[in-house]
Amino acid sequence: MSNTAEFKKYDFGTAKNLEVYGQEYPPFYDLDLMRSHIRKIPTLLIHGTKDALVTEQDFDYLIEVLEETDEKDSATFKPLQVIDIPFYGHNDYIWATSSKQTTNI
Repeated sequence: MSNTAEFKKYDFGTAKNLEVYGQEYPPFYDLDLMRSHIRKIPTLLIHGTKDALVTEQDFDYLIEVLEETDEKDSATFKPLQVIDIPFYGHNDYIWATSSKQTTNI
C-alpha cells in the first residue's frame, strides 16, 4: 500500500521481485482470503498518526476490508480493535520505550 494506492506485497525491484514472487511486479494481496480467514480471528491494528509509509486512506481501507461481514459470518466474526497513537511513525510502537504505556496492551 505504501505510496502506490494499491494493496500489494513489498516491491523489491524487478530482479528481486522475479526471485521472490516469480514475476516482475509484486502481487496483490488476496482480499477475498483476508475476508474469509484473517478477519475471523481477533485482530489488533496499531496505527501511528505520523506513519510515513501507510496513508490514512490506505489504513481506513484495510479496516473496511477486515470489518466486512455478511450474514453467515456474523456469528463467528471476531472483533477488530484499532489503537491510534499520536505522533508515532510506522514502527515506533515496536521501538519506542513508551510503547507499552502508550498502547495500554
